Amino acid sequence: MMLIGCDVSSSRAESASAAAADAAVKEKPVLEATPTGLIYQGKVLNLGAPMSEWVAVLGADHRSTQPNPSLTVLVWDKLGIRVYPDNAKNPNAGIVTIVLNHMDNEAAGFEVAAPGTELEPLRTYDQSLSLQGLPITNSTTVRDLRAAGGDAWDFSCTKGVATCFTHRTDLAPDQLSIAFAVDGRIEDSVIYTVELQQAAQR
Repeated sequence: MMLIGCDVSSSRAESASAAAADAAVKEKPVLEATPTGLIYQGKVLNLGAPMSEWVAVLGADHRSTQPNPSLTVLVWDKLGIRVYPDNAKNPNAGIVTIVLNHMDNEAAGFEVAAPGTELEPLRTYDQSLSLQGLPITNSTTVRDLRAAGGDAWDFSCTKGVATCFTHRTDLAPDQLSIAFAVDGRIEDSVIYTVELQQAAQR
């Protein structure tokens, strides 16, 4: 009887442990911005890696657009993501932009492309997103991130081009450059895009 009791207790403990592990996996964000790029559905995507690696992970359902003859940007309309190459020959991923909200002409202060045209994805990113541990949704403001990040993050904003920048204060200076497109409310604006770029390129 005691052996049976032990087996039952052990089985329950293993079930509880498995359930906890499953819950932890489910809580992981679909997309996570890291100090070197992104993790999408558990797969690592580093900036500086060949564009082909990004296509292999994000999927073949993308379109190419050319802001100028020497630059071809890949846009994933259904994901709300676009990736800029670092050069035209043997291109590697140089910049990735996650679109959380479409910016209209009034918010931008100039005419912007309609969703699904030019550089603007048809849809916005609507799955779970983490910026190195800081959760971001389409209603998150820069002020929200500043409060959540505390002393580990440094934020600065410019009113002229309505852009905010941030970096981790506890990481090396060669980390990625992180920028947010905002509107005239600046820190109280929702975040329209999150842009990650290799710091050396800025």
